[in-house]
Amino acid sequence: MGIVIKTGANKIEIGKRIKKIRLRKGLTQEGFSSQLGIDRTHVSNIERGKTSPSGLLLSAICSAFKINYNWVMHGLGPIDSEKESTLDLDLLTDIMRIIEDRLSEAGTASLTSDKKAQVIGLIYKECYDNDNDPKEASAKYLKLALP
Repeated sequence: MGIVIKTGANKIEIGKRIKKIRLRKGLTQEGFSSQLGIDRTHVSNIERGKTSPSGLLLSAICSAFKINYNWVMHGLGPIDSEKESTLDLDLLTDIMRIIEDRLSEAGTASLTSDKKAQVIGLIYKECYDNDNDPKEASAKYLKLALP
């Protein structure tokens, strides 16, 4: 029995947390989307749990609004990032590259954007919190996530 990733529930919870960020910053969907360089309807769809933000968009939100990545993804820790809990963009970029490479190698196997975002979050948390190797963590979580 492997780890079951509840994509619908997580997508909705992430959307609620992103809406909370926007409202805390006193922004409309238009203002929020403008600062991130995305369409307002994309923000609306994320907030309503209709779609998941990409890893790059999550990174941009955390960076632009100084938000704790673990809070956005998992509801863990404080909402605001602190110096010692800032997003490690190099680590996140490495993880995203490793995942794309492994998915490409797998050929027909693919992940939905929701599941991919969750896997990236799990791998990032494991590597960031425990100083684990991103290649090993990626292999472990992709094995569980791929059909």
